[in-house]
Amino acid sequence: MTEFIFDFHFCNMSFEFVLEYIVPKKFLFTSQKLYDILLYSITKSGDVEKLFDAIYEFAENEATEKQLSAADDDFNLENAIKDELRGVLPRICFSRMSFEYVNDKIVGKKFLFSASELYKYLLNSKRTREEEEEFFKAVCELAEEYALKKQETILSENFDLKAAVKEELNEIIPKVKFSSMKLDFLADFVVKKGFTFNAAELYKFFVDFKGEFENEEKLLEAFYKLAEAQAREKEKTAMDENLNLVDTIKADLADILPKVQFYKMDKTYLQNFVVKNGILSDDDVNHIFDYRVVIRNGGSTLTGTFVDTFGIKARLGTDGYRLPARATYKQRFTRLKFTVPSTPSTLQKMKGIEWYLLLEKDGTLTIKSANNIAKSGDYLIAELRSQNHFELVVGFPTTIESYSKSGESDT
Repeated sequence: MTEFIFDFHFCNMSFEFVLEYIVPKKFLFTSQKLYDILLYSITKSGDVEKLFDAIYEFAENEATEKQLSAADDDFNLENAIKDELRGVLPRICFSRMSFEYVNDKIVGKKFLFSASELYKYLLNSKRTREEEEEFFKAVCELAEEYALKKQETILSENFDLKAAVKEELNEIIPKVKFSSMKLDFLADFVVKKGFTFNAAELYKFFVDFKGEFENEEKLLEAFYKLAEAQAREKEKTAMDENLNLVDTIKADLADILPKVQFYKMDKTYLQNFVVKNGILSDDDVNHIFDYRVVIRNGGSTLTGTFVDTFGIKARLGTDGYRLPARATYKQRFTRLKFTVPSTPSTLQKMKGIEWYLLLEKDGTLTIKSANNIAKSGDYLIAELRSQNHFELVVGFPTTIESYSKSGESDT
């Protein structure tokens, strides 16, 4: 039979057939030929996890037989398995394996792979958004193990496990999908492992997560918890003994706080949480419930808060005012004219604010983009803010009305 056995087209046989009928007849083949047959039997859409199971089991059996025949007390079974698979592993597509499989079956066989290979297999594994937290735990656990092994060799007197893990994962961290993790996990696990986020990164989380909270209170508390965890982590390693916890938290939340709708919060909550934790001052809170206007165009919304010394609320009444947009950079509400104060406005243009409510030189109430505000002639009334990017769409109606929590105009 050995004379014509190689006339068969093994590449046309299914993996299941090879596993059930060919592998048990290993006396007909060399081990390398069987590895080839197994590899050829897996199509591009085949189950690469079952393939690895079969190949590893076969290699382990081959190595065990060599161990029994060697009768050598110093025989290293793991090295024998590694030798068996030396030319086989590079031909296996580990990126087609699930995270659960890689974590359970591949990571446990560290003797077969280098650290960089295991990190790559974990990173490239197929995983759901919900598995990103378990993935991060796995790479941290692996990094800690490798870092401690290095320390056993180096015996550094100033060994810092967190710093060593961060160095170990230096190339992995930029590829981790932190936005797929829950905020509690970021605060309770990620930050405590020494990984922190700057204000811009926290703001990206804010944009991603804000729709998942039922109210502004819970949204603020979640991000405050994360910022507080970061501040306490920084406190542990800070060279400055006078590090101010409140200032550090506010610095991390600098891009988020202007987007928090404090006016939707209960006054008692504002005092007991917001003021108590130094997020806002008493004076800030006192102005939260000043007069507020809402401007809408298409699907975009702007809101602004100010002390209404002009009588704007009375002019808007319960119905507000509406007319089509004629430009993309400003909207004049032509029937709403007010007396322009003789003294300059105390409000100045601020970096990061894209729209303002103002009176033009003729007293017309107007919203205008920051880049188009006249150095003289425009009297600034209020900064206008949007939860998302705001733009005026020409031809679409623009409405201005008084804000109310029910979504209707104030009376």
